[in-house]
Amino acid sequence: MNFHTTLKKILLQHGYLLLLIVLVLGSFVLRIALHSQYLDDWDSIQFVLALKEYSIPAHQPHPPGYPIYVLLGKIANAVIRSGQHSFIVISATFGSLSLIPTYYLGKYLFNEKIGILAAFILSLTPAALLFSEVVMSDIVSMFFIVLTLCLLYVGIENDICLYIGSFILGITIGVRQTDFLLLPLFFYILYSKGNIKKSILSSFISIFAILIWLVPVLIITGPEAFLNAQRSQGNVVFGYGIWNTLSWPILLNFLHSILRLLILLIKGWSLSLFLFVAVTIIIVVYPYLKNYRFDLDKRKLFFVLWTLPYLAYFILFGQLLLYIPRYLLPIFPAFALIFSYSLVKAINISNKKIMKTFLIVIFAISIGFMGYQAVSTVYRLHTTMPAPVQAANFIKEHYNPENTVIIGDYESFRHYYYYLSEYDVRYIGVMNTTEAYYLLLENKTVVSGIDLGPSPKEIYIFSRDPKIYPKHHDVRLFIFQLAENRENFYFGNGWYTREMRDAIPFNWIGTNASLYIYSEENREVDLNFQAISAIRPKVLDVYEGAHPIATFTISHEQLTDVRLPLTLSKGTTIVFFSLPKGCERPSDFQEVKNPDSRCLGIAIQNITFI
Repeated sequence: MNFHTTLKKILLQHGYLLLLIVLVLGSFVLRIALHSQYLDDWDSIQFVLALKEYSIPAHQPHPPGYPIYVLLGKIANAVIRSGQHSFIVISATFGSLSLIPTYYLGKYLFNEKIGILAAFILSLTPAALLFSEVVMSDIVSMFFIVLTLCLLYVGIENDICLYIGSFILGITIGVRQTDFLLLPLFFYILYSKGNIKKSILSSFISIFAILIWLVPVLIITGPEAFLNAQRSQGNVVFGYGIWNTLSWPILLNFLHSILRLLILLIKGWSLSLFLFVAVTIIIVVYPYLKNYRFDLDKRKLFFVLWTLPYLAYFILFGQLLLYIPRYLLPIFPAFALIFSYSLVKAINISNKKIMKTFLIVIFAISIGFMGYQAVSTVYRLHTTMPAPVQAANFIKEHYNPENTVIIGDYESFRHYYYYLSEYDVRYIGVMNTTEAYYLLLENKTVVSGIDLGPSPKEIYIFSRDPKIYPKHHDVRLFIFQLAENRENFYFGNGWYTREMRDAIPFNWIGTNASLYIYSEENREVDLNFQAISAIRPKVLDVYEGAHPIATFTISHEQLTDVRLPLTLSKGTTIVFFSLPKGCERPSDFQEVKNPDSRCLGIAIQNITFI
């Protein structure tokens, strides 16, 4: 037997396996070559910090805790000695390895051709590629999900695979705890097994696997602290349910969540999704609608129980989850398998060669377009800097750690905490603007991610295209310092963030707000500003300290000019604004036709002293 004959035999017998090996290796090289060079997400930094000290109450990482993912990071970090690069290698590795169980699941459900096509499509979906390049747990979760389901499906006929799959299921839930949504499918597999003893044993194996990571977490965290953290996280998630958000009826919230889900699927798959869905409708859905019947065989029920719990979860809590495609990754392999089945069947049922060729070309162009969008996005990710990191580098270049205090908001705090470890970094969520004001009195430069007052010394804006990574793409720095020989005034409590109207900055207040005024000497001044009410005329009471000094009526139709004589003492004078009749939500007034759900009192602009 000559070489060519031997090679031909190997290709015929193992061609798909060789293609899979090439695909996995190529995917890994691509992911390593284009990995992000920074920690792009707030969560990414928390994972890296967890390598030094695992603390769920300190959000290292945030609840529910992701213990298996952090454990994988610790193992990789023991070799690589860099938290960021350890998790990057993990993402690239598991993102590539996820193609293997995807192929085998497609092979067992359909055939090898569909399996290899599904693996190829999955490797090029923009979301799957993007989150194989960054420090996040979602792509690792996707690998464990499809591995678990492949083993469980084979486990219907093979006991060893069933037991291994049951064990991996418990580990999968330890990667991302939301993957308990696999349990309905797990119970269906046990039901299909048709053996009570083996089903009970499989359940105990899964419970044992869960206890492997849960018990150490409880010991490290403490049962009470662990439960409090989970309760707090659960309250946040529940608070974003469709029954609580947007002040809309539940049906409209439900439709809004579905719309957001569809938009994210398009972002995660590119516009090629439309072709894939259209072919799937024609090949899979239409025949059942035509015959007015839908038989849920084993394969169909498998996909329904895989995708439906996740889709229901996305829709019910869509206001919290449906802003970034990574949350949809658990169902991406399912979609890749369904789409591959539809594309292959569409080609196979075509009678004419020219039609087969046409479909192959169209499908190849669609997959190529999807891959091009995926690669171009991660290339931009690889070559650009997240906005908070840009801001951190700017601070490091221009401000001394000895006399600078940095106040970060949600978009920037963790990045400042990590990249500016030598600075005094504080989170606005656990301090108020009054504390920031007193930092200024200590002759500190306050670099803030939020607007602390009407007169920052400088404002800097850092940004990155949100199409690259849909979080932390816009950061602002407000620089505050005490100015000499004039009054310095800063917002206390009760002010909303700065907005613009006719190129003039203004701030809303609710029912009460305070203004801190610093003067280097005792003096008489006039405080001047313009104000307008949100809905109807408002009575505004002004206090200096605890003493009432003036009352004004603020119109809702036009700006009201306010002139307020003040006697400033050397140091700090606090002026309080109070609306006796409170604030109102524009969204509660149908005639206003304004969806703003904030409780607004009056807007104030052009604050000056004479």
